Amino acid sequence: MVALLHSILMVAIAAPWFAIAQRVPIATDQAPGAIGPYSQAIFDTANSVLYAAGQIGLDPKTGTLAQGVTGQAVQALRNVAAIFEAARPWAGPQFSILNSSVCLVLLANISDYAEVNKAYVAAFKGADAFPARAAFQVAELPKAARVEIKCTGVARGIAMATPNAPAAIGPYSQGILDAGTGVLYAAGQIGLDPKTGTLAEGVHDQAVMALRNAAAIFEAARPWAGHHFSILNATECLVALADIGDYAEVNVAYAAAFAGADAFPARVAFQVAALPKAARVEIMCTGTPHRIVVATSRAPAAIGPYSQGTFDTARGVLYAAGQIGLDENGKLAADVTAQAVQALRNVAAIFEAAPGPSSLLNATECLVALANISDYANVNKAYVAAFKGADAFPARAAFQVAALPKAALVEVKCTGVMHDRRQFKSEEHEHVIV
Repeated sequence: MVALLHSILMVAIAAPWFAIAQRVPIATDQAPGAIGPYSQAIFDTANSVLYAAGQIGLDPKTGTLAQGVTGQAVQALRNVAAIFEAARPWAGPQFSILNSSVCLVLLANISDYAEVNKAYVAAFKGADAFPARAAFQVAELPKAARVEIKCTGVARGIAMATPNAPAAIGPYSQGILDAGTGVLYAAGQIGLDPKTGTLAEGVHDQAVMALRNAAAIFEAARPWAGHHFSILNATECLVALADIGDYAEVNVAYAAAFAGADAFPARVAFQVAALPKAARVEIMCTGTPHRIVVATSRAPAAIGPYSQGTFDTARGVLYAAGQIGLDENGKLAADVTAQAVQALRNVAAIFEAAPGPSSLLNATECLVALANISDYANVNKAYVAAFKGADAFPARAAFQVAALPKAALVEVKCTGVMHDRRQFKSEEHEHVIV
């Protein structure tokens, strides 16, 4: 069976990507209407991937938040489930929340971790495996919610399991591999030693161990993704820090982990309020066997070991790194509105540097990290302007973090799908083959 799945997968991911991708907005009255400029979900028809927006515990009928963290977690997951079911005309009649490949669980208080997990287990009852996941406490969520949950779904996922990474400390899989495209979604990893179950000492050693754990999950995917598949195939990573002052120290470990790569993956990094087990760092990565790196002088140079963007050539998917309001000269814009405008310009420049007819309007999902949730409305104004002309806004998660690199006020990270892979001409774009 493994050999057959591997053969099917290799044909799927090795074939030229000639389908015309479409961003189909998903809308349902069984989930709450958007409370900002985003779609409830975007479905990528070429790759059969659903990007659902982050959901809080709003009742779609009344628009009010459920009572308590358990009630909010249950309602948020019902909202996610409703969005998945609304995608069935494109994804298939059996498509549901059980098809989730990876989820992001944002908590207002890490002490609610166990309580939210109970609701989470119930929501995924009947699944062959839990999705991969990252979970942490943020500084604040929209509408003072207690939990926000954002999920991505694929038609057919294969759960990864290896003793070389720590066993899950919650209801999630170490990784889920998309059998249709070969994309690996590895769960967020902290610095737990898989042999002892104890945290490494100090932030540097925790970062080293977290990255070793992520690498072990990538290596466990080799029977499906190919003999040479490794963490060096990562397209994007999320780095959640307990203290932004550890940014440089974590970067040392991070650079060492990717030392053999031709280029670093795209990345978003910020300080959160707390991590599971009081860890100092959590790292979650996505990877694909086929990627190129996108670079442009029209966006600021990386301020850490990451690429401005990576492009999955088999799927026509762009992963743009998180951008703050730095101009090409490395100067930070003055206020939150100007920073949001500049950050979105930077993301747009990366999209325009990618292969194919590419623009920010191709975004399928974005993550918006704010230094202050009170800036939500002002950032949304810049966001609306940036997506003027789009058929629909991308799906989105937005939340307040504890701190951003360079004391920025906002960071924006987006993923997008290009409309027609046939128009790719390598000489027209600034990139390197990885």
